[in-house]
Amino acid sequence: MTTQTLSRLIITTAVVASFVVLPFSGPTKSAAKADKTPPTTPTNLVVTAITDNSVTLKWSPSTDNSGKFSYRVKVNKLNNPISNSTETASQTQTTYTVQYLVPNSSYTFVVYAVDGSGNQSGNSNTASANTPLGDTTPPSAPVLQATAIAPSQVQLTWTKSTDNVPNNCCSYAFSMNGSPLTQNINAAAAPAGYISVIIRHLTPNTNNSFTVTAIDFTGVNKSTSNSASAQT
Repeated sequence: MTTQTLSRLIITTAVVASFVVLPFSGPTKSAAKADKTPPTTPTNLVVTAITDNSVTLKWSPSTDNSGKFSYRVKVNKLNNPISNSTETASQTQTTYTVQYLVPNSSYTFVVYAVDGSGNQSGNSNTASANTPLGDTTPPSAPVLQATAIAPSQVQLTWTKSTDNVPNNCCSYAFSMNGSPLTQNINAAAAPAGYISVIIRHLTPNTNNSFTVTAIDFTGVNKSTSNSASAQT
């Protein structure tokens, strides 16, 4: 093969290759620019209503360049941070009722907006609320009897307490000689309508005075029985 023939072959091959490559070597379209603009911060957050287990909030709305976002409502329970939560409200809402709160408790609230790209606005101002106790009626007071059943044991028997709120009564606390009693207390059989425990490891040949306190579900409303004494 002559040098001239070889040169023609190389030129021809290069031309063919350029036609093959050209359709794939043109410029590509740049990807759409990601949205990095957060919504504006919601403002003027206020509490508009309070019950013993709910708080209603209101705020001035956010805006966003995408036109689509939602709100997050942060709920902080001041004396029990483990109960803190974040709830979601739609874009069209500027009021929201936080439910299932604990009566007689302090809360703070903050609202912020999040768009579809995950951009988050700043936090609104903080709003505070104290839920009221709600139920303020104590349970009925137990009627107590104390009986010595062994040299170091006394059996306490009392009437079951009732409460104005169904199915929420009661827990019981004990005292002996005016001081809280928390040890050596064992459940015992009792007639219908009564509750009974046995207090063990008492000092023989002593006279002790007992009371029983009924406590309803709020943990605040209480009623204490009569004082009952027994000689071991």
